[in-house]
Amino acid sequence: MVNEHIVPQSYLQNFSPGGEGLISRYSLTDKHGGGDYHSPRDRYSIKKAASYEDFANGLLEDGETNIAEREMISTIRNILDGEVLSAKDIPGVSSFISFQAIRSINSRLYYDPKERLPFDEFNEGVQDWPSAISYTTSEGHTLLQYMGWVLIENKTDLPFFTSDEPVVEFQEKQFENIDSATKNLIGRQIFCPISPNYLLLLLDPSIYNVDGLLWEVDTEERIQQLPDEMFIKIEVTDRDEIWKFNLLQPLSAYREIFAPVGHGDYLQRAVEQLCSAFPDDDFVRGNTPSFEKMRRACLIASSGPNSQEQKEWYQRVGSDIVASRRKKVKALENFSHSISLINDLEVGSHDIEYWNEILEEISQVPPEAYLDADSL
Repeated sequence: MVNEHIVPQSYLQNFSPGGEGLISRYSLTDKHGGGDYHSPRDRYSIKKAASYEDFANGLLEDGETNIAEREMISTIRNILDGEVLSAKDIPGVSSFISFQAIRSINSRLYYDPKERLPFDEFNEGVQDWPSAISYTTSEGHTLLQYMGWVLIENKTDLPFFTSDEPVVEFQEKQFENIDSATKNLIGRQIFCPISPNYLLLLLDPSIYNVDGLLWEVDTEERIQQLPDEMFIKIEVTDRDEIWKFNLLQPLSAYREIFAPVGHGDYLQRAVEQLCSAFPDDDFVRGNTPSFEKMRRACLIASSGPNSQEQKEWYQRVGSDIVASRRKKVKALENFSHSISLINDLEVGSHDIEYWNEILEEISQVPPEAYLDADSL
């Protein structure tokens, strides 16, 4: 049995200064015999973090995946080292964000039920998880390059958190009478912490005062039109602002959140604060039995039972799993992060044609790399 990491160890090493391979870890779901949740582990091995036995039949640990990971992480570390990135580095960053989102448990739980549906009931041809991974890492990540990229530098003593689902998609703005493909992009915010001190923030240029990296859609002119600096760089000195960023990680996480060694109590505090803000704990902690049991419940919920045994199991066990999961994946929709620097970047006049023009020109519908809660 292969122990597969849904988050690369090389990424988590960025949160383990000193090269010890250890981080703080808090489980959203693990309970001890007394019924209470386990306390945080402040010296937890990265080798065990965000990993599951035989999760994808070796796909996430094979040679090609490891080569791709090394190339992506190399670009991320160039950012952390303060190097000036060039046009050739853009695919490395955008593919890392896309690959990390699509390799997740949330993503697989979205795609696996689609394999049982008639082809014409699925969006734009990508109907299984391995194909979605292939598409996203080969070309689907390009759409992220039309967003505005902001590099947040954390100047406080509170580190950025991460999780087993570190790429968080958030969408605050909702517009009526807009094409469905465009609607998925309007107001889109993507958060990806890359170390305790840095976080990549991608924002929709039609809503926020940022320029898309590839805002010219003429293929021959794209590289020539790149800005001198890939990122807007913003320093944050307000600890409360960093805390707001960190609260997104437990809401996105499947079952684990992480921070540098010695910060486990902060992880637990974030989870407990969020739990007190929602109607019940399932919105934050979820209900995560074994992956196969979760997957089975989602499959039956999506396309119906194939047998009387499946029907009875779903009524007895699966329906509660799905009801709890629906709360978890809906939590971000019911949450307002109130991050001041993002609110300050919003412009008064929204250019809702921005994405229509890009999608028409490149004939590309955004990959469904993020779980659609309504699919449950």
